[in-house]
Order: sequence, then structure tokens, then C-alpha cells
Amino acid sequence: PAGLSCGARRAKREGCLQPTAEQPCHPELAKDLISISPAARRKKPCHPEHFSKDLHEKIDRTKRSTTILQKRAFENSVSVDVRLEKTMKTLLLALLIACCAMCGCEDDDSTSGNAEPTSATNDTVNVSPLPTLPDEVLVQWGEFTITAHLTLAGQPTQELSQGQTPDLHLRVAYSGSSQTNVTYNDGAIYDFIVLDEQGTTIWQWSDGLGFPAAVWDMTINTNDVLEYSEPWTVSVGRGLYELRAIWSVWPEPPPAQIWLHVDP
Repeated sequence: PAGLSCGARRAKREGCLQPTAEQPCHPELAKDLISISPAARRKKPCHPEHFSKDLHEKIDRTKRSTTILQKRAFENSVSVDVRLEKTMKTLLLALLIACCAMCGCEDDDSTSGNAEPTSATNDTVNVSPLPTLPDEVLVQWGEFTITAHLTLAGQPTQELSQGQTPDLHLRVAYSGSSQTNVTYNDGAIYDFIVLDEQGTTIWQWSDGLGFPAAVWDMTINTNDVLEYSEPWTVSVGRGLYELRAIWSVWPEPPPAQIWLHVDP
């Protein structure tokens, strides 16, 4: 309106046109607002917060817009990373398949030559045979020859199955030219032990047996042969086992040994 001072016109431009009883206008502008019409004064209250209300709203809108943009940028970056990871996995898989195909072709070329390829269903798996086991092992101890062997139904064997009861044999032959004596520390003249491939004892004939604790001598003549045997019921799993036949004289000679194959 005409006649307003510069301060009143500035207040009018900024929207502070209507003072209230609770929040009057600034004292410097109050004298210039008297001439403003009531309709103009009702346009907007002259509260200090209204000077910055529009600015705060703009700031809030800007913050919301910034947040939305940041969120979209993050989602886009994650989407790009996922697509890149899928692409890399696809490329690696294709490269691996190509390498396997090339290796397969090279193997076929090196093994087939001019021969025709055979079906995979006709291939057989070759299993290494078990080592040949001797019927008996000889131990030469001075003028004594000690042997061990195993029989099943009177026939020498080294192939056993669970539940069978073979006979374990120890044989001592003396080839000296004159009579000799051997000494025993107790009543145990011989013993049989069965061990697994790791050397663990799984059966021993003398376990639980009592023998007289007395030292005694035995006279053996030239060409005498001592033979001892005991039964053993096979109760072990499949594998190779060692039989040790022991002559219990003193000093004790090495045991005669034989390998057994058990197949359930």
C-alpha cells in the first residue's frame, strides 16, 4: 500500500502482515503496519517461526529427495554387483567346461590311437592281487629247524572264512649229530598268536591257561621231530593276519610266521 515505509514494505514482501496479541511484530515494524488494511493483516500472522517455515519445508523436501536418491543409487549399485557376479560365475563355468572338454579329448587321443573307442560299461576295475603267501616259513635256530603251517580238514591252506576252525601247527626238527637238552622255564612248551596287519594281538592260545612254574629240561635225540597243534575258530573280519608259532624254550628262538587271508 502507498505510504508504507521501507520496513513495512519489506515485511509485506516477507509475509509478516498481521500482528497478534501473543506474538506482536517487531517494534520497528509495528508503526508502519497500522495503515495496512484488516484484510491484508489477516493474510498471515507475524510470528517469528513463520519467517523460516517455508525455508524449513524446503530443507525437509531437499533432505527427503536426497535420501531417496541415495537409496536408489545404493540399490542400483547392488544390482550392478549382483549382475557382475552372475556374469563372472557364468564365464568361469564356461571356461571350466571348455578345459575339461580339452583334457578329455587329449586323453582320448593319447590312449586310443587308431583303435576304436570302447563303451564305458565294458570297463573293468583291476584290483591288485594279494601277495603270494608261502605254505610255511622256516626258522633255522642252531641245529633246530622250526616251521609253522595251517591246515583245514587235513589240507594246507591260507584262505579262511569266518566261522571256520583250522588247525595251527608248530614243527621242530633236530638235525644235530648227538643228543642235546633244551630248557623250559615253565609248563608252556609252545604257543600260537594271531595278529592283524598293524601287529596287534587279536588271539593267543595260552591266554587264560595255567602252567606249572617250574624250570625243567627235555632231552632230544638226533633226527627227533616235535610237533604241536591247536585249533582256532576264525572270528575276525576280512583282511590279512599273521600267525606266529612259538617254541617256548630258553633262550627263546625266533617264532615261525605265516600270513593268513580271511574273507567273510
